[in-house]
Amino acid sequence: MNPEPIRYIKSDLLIKYITEEDKNQVFNGLNYDIYVIIICLAGKVELEYADRIYYLKSNNVFIANRKEKYYVRYNAENTRALEIRFLPKVFHSIDNEFDILDPFYIKDKIKIFNINVNQSAFNNAINNIIIALNNRMSRVFVVRGVLDLLCEINVHFKRKMGFAKPIKEPNYVKIANYVDSHIGEKITIKAVSDATFVSQRCISDTIMRIQNMTFHEWITKKRLLKARYAVAQNYDSLEDVAKSNGYNTYSTFYRLFLKEYGVSPNEYRDNALRKQKEKEEQEKE
Repeated sequence: MNPEPIRYIKSDLLIKYITEEDKNQVFNGLNYDIYVIIICLAGKVELEYADRIYYLKSNNVFIANRKEKYYVRYNAENTRALEIRFLPKVFHSIDNEFDILDPFYIKDKIKIFNINVNQSAFNNAINNIIIALNNRMSRVFVVRGVLDLLCEINVHFKRKMGFAKPIKEPNYVKIANYVDSHIGEKITIKAVSDATFVSQRCISDTIMRIQNMTFHEWITKKRLLKARYAVAQNYDSLEDVAKSNGYNTYSTFYRLFLKEYGVSPNEYRDNALRKQKEKEEQEKE
């Protein structure tokens, strides 16, 4: 994919697709009261951070809190990058709603990491943002891609940098990878065992030891968390959200969602839409 150098500019969110035309552009973090994500897609990006020079290469990600001291230079040949800037109000709105921005708040850590090229969810999130930019799609499509990207950054950053409790259990990684890639299907402990070559008893013990819940409870939590993001976005019907997250009937999804979050899926979506509308009205004032 090789999109034209376009921009998405709103009062609270700016996304830039960096190409050759942006060569020699310099970005000084201290000059801006914003949160930043920079993803190198090709070539390299020069980054001066914590008194050192780094070169971001393909699939390298840098994230920065507001008013951090860093310099970014897009001065190499054939460089392509994605730069996302959040004003505090939109950043904290996302933080309050989804609780996925912990990595930005971590201090005394170099917030540079690499995401494996085989991580399809990460690549899909980037591609969806670029597609939305190329096709001049509405804000909801752009923000949905950004939210997916932030989720992937949250997961991979904590895993790589050790900001969450480290999970060094190889069986857990195999189990979680299988479940994540089959979340919309019927998942049984036998199916996971057959696919990962881990015994059913070991799977149960591993989940209980690491997550302090049964295998069934863990699957339910994972399904509902993913479904909650989709419900809030108002993109798919609630029935489609239920189906895509492994629920054969909407009534089952409704009952579990209500039990987990204290409101029905429809009420949760209405609340999210109301907050978004209030936010947009405040921006107009």
